[in-house]
Amino acid sequence: MNYGWQSAVAGPAVRFWGRGANGINQGIRHYYQYWHNLNGKRASHIVEVANRLKIPLSEFSNSATGFYNYTMTAVRTVLNPQTISRTLSGGRTAFFWARDGVDKGIVIFYQNGKLQSMFAASREYFMGLQ
Repeated sequence: MNYGWQSAVAGPAVRFWGRGANGINQGIRHYYQYWHNLNGKRASHIVEVANRLKIPLSEFSNSATGFYNYTMTAVRTVLNPQTISRTLSGGRTAFFWARDGVDKGIVIFYQNGKLQSMFAASREYFMGLQ
């Protein structure tokens, strides 16, 4: 069975993601492994990110194209001048963006020039990060 990540490893999006302490590319982990989580359901965090950004879930399909779209969404969000950023401990930066000033948005972690994670979260959660 092809989970999509095999083709993504050679694809352009993977280079935007850092590696975790275990050496696994964070994009592969946070996208493909969560698409195929233990109970077989779609990863709720991918669905919630799409919902909060008002992006059709089909844009984040379980494919190399979906992974590329997800990655470029994270990159555009980090570069968006309306995105709020905070420097955290350990050299990490967190970014928060919500549509139309709503409290529920997305958080992106970024470290050493690479994306680390993107997920749905509230402004309150973002402000409590250290």
